[in-house]
Amino acid sequence: MPFTTAAPEQVCGPPLAVAGGFLLGLFLCYTKQNKTGAAMAAKTILVVGSVNLDVLANSTEPSSLVRRKGTVELSFGGVGYNVATNLRVLGAPVAFLGAVNGGAVPSMVQRKLEEHGVRLFMQHVPTMPDPVFSGHFFRGELHQAISAQSAGEVVFAESLVQQALAACDAVVLGANFKPEVLALVLRLANAAGKPVYFAINSEKRSLRLLELHGKLAAVFMNEVEATYLARHLKRPLDPLAFANHFACPFIITRGDKGLWVAIPDGGVMSLPGLKLPVRGTSLGAGDMIVAGTVYHALLDGLPLPDAVARAAGYVAEVLSRFHANLGDGQVLKISLAPKK
Repeated sequence: MPFTTAAPEQVCGPPLAVAGGFLLGLFLCYTKQNKTGAAMAAKTILVVGSVNLDVLANSTEPSSLVRRKGTVELSFGGVGYNVATNLRVLGAPVAFLGAVNGGAVPSMVQRKLEEHGVRLFMQHVPTMPDPVFSGHFFRGELHQAISAQSAGEVVFAESLVQQALAACDAVVLGANFKPEVLALVLRLANAAGKPVYFAINSEKRSLRLLELHGKLAAVFMNEVEATYLARHLKRPLDPLAFANHFACPFIITRGDKGLWVAIPDGGVMSLPGLKLPVRGTSLGAGDMIVAGTVYHALLDGLPLPDAVARAAGYVAEVLSRFHANLGDGQVLKISLAPKK
């Protein structure tokens, strides 16, 4: 398998799943690395991202109807919350840098993160609206979403960012902050020698890559976002060209076509996909790829492509849930489906 370093022991991984409700049609072997003791196991990952109260409605009737029956669930989510919770479930020490307004909704999310054992570094912004994401699904696939999320207006105090960085060994940076905030975190992390993994979560936010000037350990995005970026750059979608241009690896999920892992000046590993029915929703599958990859790269010492392959194996579990992470994020579930 490309990009795998030689080692005495090869371990076969489970069938792998990728974002969008798809199971990879590979039974991969990855290289088992020997951990270097407590130092590697104790690495703390700082997640810089958003938290939401997710209102998730899944229709059990045809999507052409305006008023439909189905299920409605309130759960905790947001890219930052999902990645942080997934990392904790996998066993990584986690810190979280975000913003709250002191209201009931973010307070509930904070308490849940603390229950998961996440160390919090929170900027208090009283004027922020309550962070709420409303997603409408049909048979597990997202059809429409509305977000009341103001992370794009948050400005972190530099001293708070430095405190959070001092408590970690690596950073997962969500793209939903304004460019100057992303630049601040990247600059300070680079200065401190902490690797930064950049997680993109919308087409327009892919363009924030163009405004970042610093070293990234890897970039995560889906094919729709990568296509949007390529069109903006007026070039065809080429994962290896992206990796070479931005001088960092790119992990691009592709739904039923699998995913790409592109290494600068190296090559592209392509993992094929096989369509898998979604038992819950496809929400959060990409966040699981981010969390699993960072976990296995940092705490197990796997080469990045092998870490991605291991991460993909967890996505099937996320797809079996209605909430978007591996944690116990459910707040309330109301069933409106007719009883059999």
